[in-house]
Formats: sequence, structure tokens, C-alpha cells
Amino acid sequence: MRSTHNPLEFCPMTRHDPESLCGICGMPHVAEATHGERVVYFVVTKRGGVAHFREPDPEAKVRRTDAAILAFQLGVDESSLPGRWFSCWVEPAEYGVFESDFRLEEPQHS
Repeated sequence: MRSTHNPLEFCPMTRHDPESLCGICGMPHVAEATHGERVVYFVVTKRGGVAHFREPDPEAKVRRTDAAILAFQLGVDESSLPGRWFSCWVEPAEYGVFESDFRLEEPQHS
């Protein structure tokens, strides 16, 4: 029986067999193709141990993350983060999003 309390249409737990139902929530499994997307960001500044970044649109919301972790994920020195462009795979989750597969990007010009 399908769970009615889960706001997701599919169970994010397993992707190997989209025809089966999850043994925990009873929802169909997500197929290999996910609903995520690759998003490009620009590091605006670094204040202390916090990196401030946003999407290329100047009006986009500025987000914050741990600068040391972001630098590690990108394979660069923490002090070189300001001015860097990067992308990551962003996939919706039940409570927020998952970000993975961080990559350095060439500067974007608008």
C-alpha cells in the first residue's frame, strides 16, 4: 500500500529497480534518471570560514557554506575561493536538497 504521508512522489532510497516498492515507505523507487540538475554558482566573497556564493544572476539569493569544505570539494585552496565559478549536481530531497559532484567551471560572462 502506498504511503499517504510522504510528500514525495517516489522513494529516494533506491534506484536499481524502479518497478519495485520501497520496503520502508511503500513508494515506488526512483528510476535512474533523477529530477536533479547541474547548477552553476559564483563565489562572491569569503568571510572568516564562510563562503558566500550565488547563481550567475546578480539578483539571485546569496547562499552560504563552510569555505573549507567547499574548497576541499573543489580541490582548491580556501583562500582562492572568492571569484571562482563552480557547479554541482543539485537534487531535491524530502527536507532540502542534496548537492554533489562539485566541479570548477570557466568564468561565465553575461
